[in-house]
Amino acid sequence: MAGIRKERVSEMLREFLGRELVQLLDPRLGFVTVTEVDVSPDLKFAKIFWTRFGGTTAEQTRELSENKLIDEELNSKAVTEAQEALDGVKPLLKRRIGAELGLRFVPNLQFRYDVSAARGSRIDHLLDQVRSR
Repeated sequence: MAGIRKERVSEMLREFLGRELVQLLDPRLGFVTVTEVDVSPDLKFAKIFWTRFGGTTAEQTRELSENKLIDEELNSKAVTEAQEALDGVKPLLKRRIGAELGLRFVPNLQFRYDVSAARGSRIDHLLDQVRSR
């Protein structure tokens, strides 16, 4: 039963945060997308994984190994600025969650950049190389 509630709250938060982030007018956020929300079993903490459009290009993917690709992505100026903007709007988002979702506890939000898109791009490139041989 607790697992079902956890999944339901995770999905509610993902949808809600996705809508709310689009409405924020902070230019540092750019095209930020919430990819996943992982809520703790007690529903008091939520890790929000996000990514942004306009990240690593296909040329960069070809030239870099996976670890370098992820390091460059994490240390890029746009990702750093977006992370700072997300950390800055946490109190606002928590208030809106409390007001609109009707949860008993508003979870503590922790934003983390999702590197799976960079990994996926690298895997696609490697598969294309193998297929072309």
